Amino acid sequence: MSPTPPVPPRPTETRRPDPDESWLDVGRVGRPHGVQGTVHVALFNPEGDFYEHATTLRALVVGRPAFLVELLELRPVNDGFLARFEGFDDRAAAASLTHAVLSVARSALPAPDEDEVYLNEIVDSVVYDAVSGERVGQVSGLIATHTDLLEVRLDAGGKALLPVECDAIESLGREPGKVVVRDIEDWRSE
Repeated sequence: MSPTPPVPPRPTETRRPDPDESWLDVGRVGRPHGVQGTVHVALFNPEGDFYEHATTLRALVVGRPAFLVELLELRPVNDGFLARFEGFDDRAAAASLTHAVLSVARSALPAPDEDEVYLNEIVDSVVYDAVSGERVGQVSGLIATHTDLLEVRLDAGGKALLPVECDAIESLGREPGKVVVRDIEDWRSE
């Protein structure tokens, strides 16, 4: 019988995020890369520049309380990004971050331009039909793929998935808590 592999050690997690802060998810940690604590990271918005404004991130690993990590390095590679975090100096420590969702404090980011919105801020927004003006659903989540998708829970039942960049979206959070769409039935997914 072979011995059970050791559980990777976890760095000391003494820094906890402010519970009153609003956090925007920016990526997910993948597998370790090499032996010096580097990890693969999939950014939800690879063109974003959050790391120019904030290097302190919230890490959330299922089954553990959220904790803060300090981003030391983020560099692009062929299939995503590689990152290093303070205190995660070897492969075992880096492995303890696998599947962690990384978030940045909203207060650390600049205000969006007049015609922009941080997508995380439109979750729970009410969705209205552009023609009738009637409520048709509510944004229940975001799905980060090569194209960001709005998941809308329809008042009539079921859900719709709309690409954020599609022509059917006429207004995306310009009025806080409100999204206006055309032909939402064309995007019904169930």
